Amino acid sequence: AKTVLLKITSLMGMEAKITEARLEGTDNLLFLRFECADSTAFIEDNGRGLQALQFVLNSIVSRKREPHMALRLDTGGYWDNKEKELARMVEDAVNSVKANSAPCRLEPMPASMRKMVHNLVKASYPGIETSSEGEGRWRKVVIRRVEISQTAPIEAVPVRAEESKGLPPETPAAEKPAAEQPAEQK
Repeated sequence: AKTVLLKITSLMGMEAKITEARLEGTDNLLFLRFECADSTAFIEDNGRGLQALQFVLNSIVSRKREPHMALRLDTGGYWDNKEKELARMVEDAVNSVKANSAPCRLEPMPASMRKMVHNLVKASYPGIETSSEGEGRWRKVVIRRVEISQTAPIEAVPVRAEESKGLPPETPAAEKPAAEQPAEQK
C-alpha cells in the first residue's frame, strides 16, 4: 500500500513521504498518513481528493484479498479534524433529537463519513439509532430515538376447543381409567 501510494503521488507530480503506517487488527483497517508539499490539493472541497485517492488505493490493495481490508489515508490532519467536527455535529443532533423527539437529518456526506457517524452513535449514545437515506451523493444520515414498543408481546398459548367453550379439559385416553375408555381402546 505504501509503495502504491508513493507511485500514484509521484505520477501526479507530487513528492510524498509516509509518516505513519499502522494496521488496526480489530477493524482490519490499514491507516497511512503522508505528507506532501501541496496537501491542500487533497483536503480541499471536503477532502474529495483524499477520498478519491483512498478509493483508488483501496481498490488496488484489496483486490482479490480476503478478508477485505479497509484503508484510510490522511494528510494535513484531515481525518483528525473531520472526526472532531463529526463528533460535534453528532452531539448537537443527538441533543436535538432528545429535546424534540424528532429525527435529525445530517447534511449529505460520503460513505466513509456516514460510517463514522453510525459507529459513533452506536458506541456513545444508547437509545439513539441511525439510518441512511437518499441516493448517491445526496445520501445522508438520519439520527432518531430507538422506537420501543409500548406493549410487551403476549405469548401465544394453545387453547383446546373444550377450554374455549368453557368446558373442563378432557383427559387424554391414555390417562383415563380402563373403565372410562371406549371398548376398542381397552
